[in-house]
Amino acid sequence: MAPIKILVIIGSLLWVTFLGIVLYNTYAYASPFFWFSIATHAVTLTIVTGIYIYQVILIYQTDLSEALLKTQYRLAYLKSSTLWIYKLMFLHAPVWTTFSIQQKMFSNPAWLTAQVIVTFIFLAVAFWLFCNIKYENRNKKWFQFIFSGKDWYFVIKSIEMLKQVKGYRNAIPDPA
Repeated sequence: MAPIKILVIIGSLLWVTFLGIVLYNTYAYASPFFWFSIATHAVTLTIVTGIYIYQVILIYQTDLSEALLKTQYRLAYLKSSTLWIYKLMFLHAPVWTTFSIQQKMFSNPAWLTAQVIVTFIFLAVAFWLFCNIKYENRNKKWFQFIFSGKDWYFVIKSIEMLKQVKGYRNAIPDPA
């Protein structure tokens, strides 16, 4: 898992750097909507990249000679943190509807109304997905529609394992 995550981290850091350069060079004359949208995208992607870095750290900290529960806990947490990546990526979906807004759009009520409706729909769906993408909804049709395939099967199984490991930890009395 580490090589693909490292590749994503490198690509994301390059993209965020590019976005930073664009923001720096267009600050004086770019539309505030463009600037805010690109900045929001860059911040969200930076947070997602941080989660990927955390996942790579977990991968390299995992020692299969450690206690079984500790290793299973670390691996399960690694997989389950993938849901946070998708929650955040859906959360910034409305940004894609606002970066091209120009000042002259405000003089045309039809375009402005269309823009507000589209942005509001994206915002409502993104917020709903952010709040509802969780393990408890794994059996719902909408969840399975968005997250299907063999990769998601392992993420869901890891979350189940994580819950079991937490249950084992709580059941074992502390010797201290």
